[in-house]
Amino acid sequence: MTRDFDEEFDKIMSGTDAGTELTGQSADLESEIPYEIPPADLQIEEVRPAEDGKRSVGLVLTELLHYEVLQKIVELEKLPGRALGTETGAVLWVPVSLEGDEEDEFAALLGDARPVADELARVAQRIAEVIGRNVIVAQSWLRVDDEDDEVSVAGQIVAWRVTKAGTVEPLHGGLVVSSMAEDVEDLLVGRTDPLTHNNYEPSQSAWPTLQAIKQAWFNRGKKD
Repeated sequence: MTRDFDEEFDKIMSGTDAGTELTGQSADLESEIPYEIPPADLQIEEVRPAEDGKRSVGLVLTELLHYEVLQKIVELEKLPGRALGTETGAVLWVPVSLEGDEEDEFAALLGDARPVADELARVAQRIAEVIGRNVIVAQSWLRVDDEDDEVSVAGQIVAWRVTKAGTVEPLHGGLVVSSMAEDVEDLLVGRTDPLTHNNYEPSQSAWPTLQAIKQAWFNRGKKD
């Protein structure tokens, strides 16, 4: 049976039968993704510790409103990461290793065209393919200040649009960050993580804002 992601996404966004779908009580018994809420004792991904005072954070930003749906897709596809609810939709926090990462003046010269980690790119492309919509993938390079143990951004923040057709396009990292909701920015720059983030529970009143973000970030002037 072919999944109709457009119909399911529209139901979630409009609130139609959202409650029953998320508790696994939908009348559509043939749905391949069970929409039950994850159990309270679900083990979540541990935050990757800083490596020599450095750490990298990867995020995949989606148009999905409910993070439980994204988390179920992640589990079914056996992808790394943890789905989180934010003010602008579901995002996937992906642990990124700095092993083999060349954070030097040559990488910096790439500017916004600097690629994200291979594992992060693969996850973003798979998510875009499965949900049938464009996603934004962003990565930051962080450094821990030994004096006060505060996290500060080192190097760059880059962002790419990944289309459902599999193409990628660099975005201006600064513009993407400036238009992010505060809770998304906090995740990207390391102020919060899956262990400290408070998942946002959206209401129908959030729909106009999400629509505006969808047009601005994911699809504006782009053809798949």
